[in-house]
Amino acid sequence: MSLEIGAVEEFGYEVQKHHLASELEGSEGGTLFPQVYSTGAMVGLMEATCSRQLARTLSPGEISAGAGLERVTHTAPTGLGSRVRARATYRGLEGKLHVWDVEAFDAHGLIGTCLHRRVVLDAERFHKKARERAQPPT
Repeated sequence: MSLEIGAVEEFGYEVQKHHLASELEGSEGGTLFPQVYSTGAMVGLMEATCSRQLARTLSPGEISAGAGLERVTHTAPTGLGSRVRARATYRGLEGKLHVWDVEAFDAHGLIGTCLHRRVVLDAERFHKKARERAQPPT
């Protein structure tokens, strides 16, 4: 099964405390960053939306992994308890990379955009490599 160019996927959730910039590790107890939806959480939402769409096309033993984010914008603050969602529009393949245009929204409108790329990999090889990289270099 393959994705059609122009296929759209949407996914969203309610902003929880762990999604806030003030909760990021290194935020000095919330003093370095505001108590709003973090850019990192928004990027995670964008990736998850693309991954969910691509997952339906994978064969057993395959996994997809993020291969790049470009032109990320985060243009509006969103508070705790707000509903956020991403809309990913599939652009097609660039070599082995699947490509999407992604927009993120809250109830008031657009909050961010990006171009996202994912690659399909053999899950066992991918997890083995991740385990190896978790070990200290020899």
